[in-house]
Amino acid sequence: MNNISSMTSLIHFSAGPPPVTNILPSGYARLYKFDNMSGNTTLDSVSGTYNITMNNTTLSTTTKKYGISSLQISPSAYSRGSLGRFPTTGLSFGMWTYLSTLDNGTLFGGSDSSLIYSIGITIIPNSKISLGTSDNIGNTTLDSSYKIPLFTWTHLVWTISTSGVWSLYINGHLNIQSAEIYPSPNNTNVYFDLGDSPGNSGLNGFLDSFIYYPYALTQSDVSHLFYYNLN
Repeated sequence: MNNISSMTSLIHFSAGPPPVTNILPSGYARLYKFDNMSGNTTLDSVSGTYNITMNNTTLSTTTKKYGISSLQISPSAYSRGSLGRFPTTGLSFGMWTYLSTLDNGTLFGGSDSSLIYSIGITIIPNSKISLGTSDNIGNTTLDSSYKIPLFTWTHLVWTISTSGVWSLYINGHLNIQSAEIYPSPNNTNVYFDLGDSPGNSGLNGFLDSFIYYPYALTQSDVSHLFYYNLN
């Protein structure tokens, strides 16, 4: 995806999530646990319909959050896998990530077929999370107030409401929320990659339990997802 550098106004939150029980929010459409790979194909644990082929990645059975393994991504290997096409409103992405170094790296991102509109979530050099979108006219970048520690599993949830409000939750806490997004996230023809993305260096670390919901999760939903044991 394109380089995105400008900053828009945003609000940072620090309130913790409410107590929750071990309940997984319903309605998720895809779940990749990285336990059930066939060769370099990651199997979709929901229906098996949306399996993805991962390039230049390996499984780690020692550094994992849940299950028997996680996905290891190297910045020098151009590690990536195509998730296919998604809308850019009314959806949520959740994942566990583990950083080995502070290298700049893409967690996932995408662009339209013309490569004009791009959107994504990255780790920037100071170990903060950056959400971004751009087109050939302008761009928006939202940086978290939270720095992700090394050698620790961190939970991330990015939601985009049907009205275009972006929210980023880190370890169950709402950290960023903004409706001042340009270009407006209403592109329905965006193809996402998990892991590295053209024009960016790759993440040096691990991903586990990547989940997609075709609606924007609430704070309560995110809290449930954060505490849920996916074993």
